[in-house]
Amino acid sequence: MKSISLLAVASTLFASALADLNKAPLSSRQLLQSGALQSPAPALAGKGAPHGTASSEAVSKLCDDLQQKLGGKVVRLQTTLVDTAYFQSVDHAYNAEQRAYKPTCSVLATQASHVVDTYAAVKAAGAGYGVRGGGHNPNYGWNSSPDVFIDFGQWCDVTLSDDGNTADIAPGCRWGEVYSTLEAQGKTVVGGRVSNVGMGAVLGGGLSHLTPEHGLIADNVMSYTIVLPSGELVTAGSGGDYADLWWALKGSTNQMGIVVNYKLLTKDVGEWWGGLLTFLPTQVDAFVDAVAEYNAKYDSFNDTKAAIVPTITWVDLPTPALLLVGLAYHGPSRPKGIFDMFFDLKPVADTTRKSSYADINGVYDFGSLYGSSTHFRTSSSYLSKTQAREIYAAFQDFATKNVGLWWSLSLSYESFTASGLAKAAAAGGNPQGWAAGRGFTAQTYLVQWVPSLPTHKKQRLLAAAKAATTAGSDDIPLFINYAAADQQPLLSYGNLDRLRGIKAKYDADSYVTKHTGGPRFEGGDF
Repeated sequence: MKSISLLAVASTLFASALADLNKAPLSSRQLLQSGALQSPAPALAGKGAPHGTASSEAVSKLCDDLQQKLGGKVVRLQTTLVDTAYFQSVDHAYNAEQRAYKPTCSVLATQASHVVDTYAAVKAAGAGYGVRGGGHNPNYGWNSSPDVFIDFGQWCDVTLSDDGNTADIAPGCRWGEVYSTLEAQGKTVVGGRVSNVGMGAVLGGGLSHLTPEHGLIADNVMSYTIVLPSGELVTAGSGGDYADLWWALKGSTNQMGIVVNYKLLTKDVGEWWGGLLTFLPTQVDAFVDAVAEYNAKYDSFNDTKAAIVPTITWVDLPTPALLLVGLAYHGPSRPKGIFDMFFDLKPVADTTRKSSYADINGVYDFGSLYGSSTHFRTSSSYLSKTQAREIYAAFQDFATKNVGLWWSLSLSYESFTASGLAKAAAAGGNPQGWAAGRGFTAQTYLVQWVPSLPTHKKQRLLAAAKAATTAGSDDIPLFINYAAADQQPLLSYGNLDRLRGIKAKYDADSYVTKHTGGPRFEGGDF
């Protein structure tokens, strides 16, 4: 008998575990104002966001001037008074460690001119800056700043073209908003698999339930409107003067400038089937085997409409609390054979059904609650059953030995299918340089702890997580969306030299690299 209450149960479980971090609206303000609830970030969290070369007086003046120009509703100043809009802006980050940053001002951008004017002022002063869309990337300082913070959280517009072939999407949208808007018009886009994740996923390549059919998210971007490091606002597409920049934006994250619009190719939404299967912790070995079997057999299915998101989650205790696999199929019903290895395990709960695309992409939203300190790591491998078990065993050992330091852990096996990589190659390739002819799996490790954990214990926890990250195959570039800062994912790229050349062309003095957080193109300090 199918269970229809799993999402409610799972949501309650995670929400309860986070309750002490989200009890009252004032908690985040107090955390920012006094720092009493949060210890400093550890070294392994990353270098953090740079200040730039501007003095604090110069940054204060540029923020005052920006407020005069753009208005008090757009530019919120850090003051001794409680400014709800300022704190809501700064506070909304998936990784609570980001909340340690108290920028001199937060710019609540809702149009391209706000970004152009802000960046011009920042560059004139030599100030540091940070940009945040959905705020889901947890790397410390990659979407924060101690100086000027550009927040896209209030800027979401989704506009379908007259011919229905493309959609213009503002940088502050989350995928759930995009899907709901377009689905009402019979369309969708190749986008993220969690509804409350933002548009920044595109700039790391991006994985979608539609990737096996249509390639990575970035392979389906017709053009980007971007504020270049020079301050110029341009549109970069697959043809024309900025074709090289369009290609570079498929994997360079925030290092080429500030994207203010994504024009994505649309697809007919069609019919969808999917949901979550839940298994008992005692089934973990069989569950991991099923994941490896699915990935090994995918090409033999001759059907690119199927996708999975398998996750093992621990909550407080060293024994896994949840074994989940999200299933998605671009069709009206479950296809025969493709998902059999999971149904053969006899899940204890099953929410699969004919559903909307928006709903299928929302099944894991309960796992993206904000409020914890969060760390991602990744590795890439050609997954066999032996490797899948070894990866699990290493992370299980980490979970057991570090109980009391973390409150939640998860291990996911993310499928990059040969069909999806072939589509990516046909769409012009990407900076990552993934081979088109062979699929692989990106392991995603998530570690969460309470922000008040002492810094030395945070460092110990992240060092242990690093040691537990099983080495992948050297010939597979890392998936930057889930990579930790110290993994220096850009250095794993197969097309790094070409990417460096484009970076040098558009950011010759490395202004972006020196004044905002993010991945680095050279080794050494991360």
